[in-house]
Amino acid sequence: MSAPCPYCHYPRSSDDGPICKSKDTTACAPCRKVADLDEEIHTLRKKIVELEERRRQWKTQMNASHDGLTRKIPVEVMAEIFELCLPEDVCSLDMQYRLRMHVLGMPLILSAVSQRWRQIAQASPRLWSDVPVRILDRNIPSLPDLVHDWIERSGQRPLSINIHTARNSKCANGVIKVLNNYASRWKNLAFSGDWLALCNFASDIEGVSNIQTLSLKAGVGKSRQKSGKFDLKKFIVQPKTLVVEPIIFGAINIDWSYLTELEASTESAYECVQVVRLAPLLKKCKFSTSSQYVFQPSVAPPNPFLHPRIEELIVLGRRCGTLFDYFRCPALQKLTFGHCHHPGTMDKIVYFLQQSMCSITNLTTYRMQLQTPDTDIYLLCQAIPTLQHLSIDSRSMSLFPTEFDTYRKSPIGHLFPLLAQGSTTKGNQTPYLPELRSLIISDSILLPWSTDFWNTFLSIYSARTKLDSVMLFSDRTSIPEIGPGSLVETCDENTRRKFLALKEKGVKVKVPHPKTGKDLMLLL
Repeated sequence: MSAPCPYCHYPRSSDDGPICKSKDTTACAPCRKVADLDEEIHTLRKKIVELEERRRQWKTQMNASHDGLTRKIPVEVMAEIFELCLPEDVCSLDMQYRLRMHVLGMPLILSAVSQRWRQIAQASPRLWSDVPVRILDRNIPSLPDLVHDWIERSGQRPLSINIHTARNSKCANGVIKVLNNYASRWKNLAFSGDWLALCNFASDIEGVSNIQTLSLKAGVGKSRQKSGKFDLKKFIVQPKTLVVEPIIFGAINIDWSYLTELEASTESAYECVQVVRLAPLLKKCKFSTSSQYVFQPSVAPPNPFLHPRIEELIVLGRRCGTLFDYFRCPALQKLTFGHCHHPGTMDKIVYFLQQSMCSITNLTTYRMQLQTPDTDIYLLCQAIPTLQHLSIDSRSMSLFPTEFDTYRKSPIGHLFPLLAQGSTTKGNQTPYLPELRSLIISDSILLPWSTDFWNTFLSIYSARTKLDSVMLFSDRTSIPEIGPGSLVETCDENTRRKFLALKEKGVKVKVPHPKTGKDLMLLL
C-alpha cells in the first residue's frame, strides 16, 4: 500500500497511480473539491479576523459614546476607581495555578474599553506598578518587550513583581533581564518556578535595596541549588518579610539583620535555628516541612540561646518538637504547632514554655495526635495560665468511636472536666486557664449529646466569667438528622434555660453539624 491521498485520505494501492495534486487538472474530483473548500475556508477565516478587528474598533467608539462616567467624574477620581480594580497584594497571588485574565491583566482590560479609558489608564502609573508575569512552557518572543512597556508606564513608582516561570522556559531569562534593569525600584519581589531562572536575578547597582518583601519558591533539590544562588552582589537585600520554600538558606545572599517576619519550608532544624540566630529583630516566625520530610533529629544544645523579640511562632511538621530544644522566647505571645506524630513532642513544648517564662495568650494545635491526652492536656493547662485563646485540632487521630467511653479518652473528654473544675492543688480554688476567652476544639469523636455532657459544658462557664466564645467541631454526632426538637430532647428544661441565659449575655456557643454545617445550638 502506498501513501493515501493527502486531500481525500482514500487509501491507494500500488496500482492506483500517482498521488493527486490539487492544482493539477488531472486530479480526481473529490481532491479538487476539497482543495476548493480549503481555499474558501482560508478566505473566510481572514474575513472573520478583519470583521473582529472592525467590531473591536466600533465597540470602542460605542463605549465612548455611551460613557457617562468620564464625562461627569474628574480624571483623578476615575484613576482612583481604576486602582480599586487591582488585587490588594499582587505578590500574594499563587501564579502557579491558572488565574482569570482580569486578575493579571486588569490595566489592559480597562484600556480596551474606550480611547478615553485607555488615556486615563496609561496616564495612571499606580495601575502599572504591580507587575504579574506568568511564563508558560510555550515560547513568547515578544514577552520581554511587553514587560518593558508595562513597567515604563509605571513612571518612577516602586514595583511589586510576582513572576512564575515554567521549567526550562525559553523566554524566562529575557524577562528577568528586563526586570534587572529596574532593580533599584523593586519593593516587593515574589518568584516561583525553576531554580536556574531564579539565579538570573542580578544587579550592577551598589548600595542597599528597597525590597521590603521577598518570596522565593523554587522546588528543587540540593544538587541543582549548588549550581547557583540568589545573589545581587553589591546590591544588599535587607527584607523585612521573607518567604522561602523549599530553599537552602545558604543559597540566598541577603542581610538578615532587619528581618521581622519569616516563613520557611525546610527539612533541617539546624537551618531554622541558624536563621533565628541571624535575625535579631524577628517577631513572627513560621517553619514547616513537606510531607516527605521530617526535621532531622540532632543532639539538643546544652545551653539554648535566647531570642528576645519573637512574639509569634508557628512550627508544623514531623518531629517539630526538635526545634523547641534550641532557643527560648520570653516575648512569645502566640504559639502554633501541629502535624507532629512523634512521641515526646508535648513534653518538649511544655518544657520550652516553662523555660521561656513567656505570657502566651494564643495557643493553636493543628492536626496533633496526642499520645496521652490526659497528661498532655493537663501539662498544657499548667504551663500557660495566661492563655486567652485556645484551639485544639486532633482530627488526625483517625478515631471513629461509637461508644461514650471513647469520648472520655479524647482531648475533649479530658479538657472539658479539667476546665470545669478548680485546681486539684489542695486549698487552691483558682481554675485552670482563668483568663480563657475563646475555645475552639476539633475532633473525630462521636459527641455524646446527653444531659451529663451539657452540664459539663455549662460548668466551664460557671468556673470562669471571661469566657465568651466556644466552638466545637466534630466529624460525627449521635444525632442522625437535624429536626425540630432533636437537640432539645438530649437535655432537660433547666439545662436549656441556662444555655438561653448565656445567649442573652452575649456568650457565643456554636456546634456546627458535620454534614450540613448548621449550628446545632439553634435547636435549643
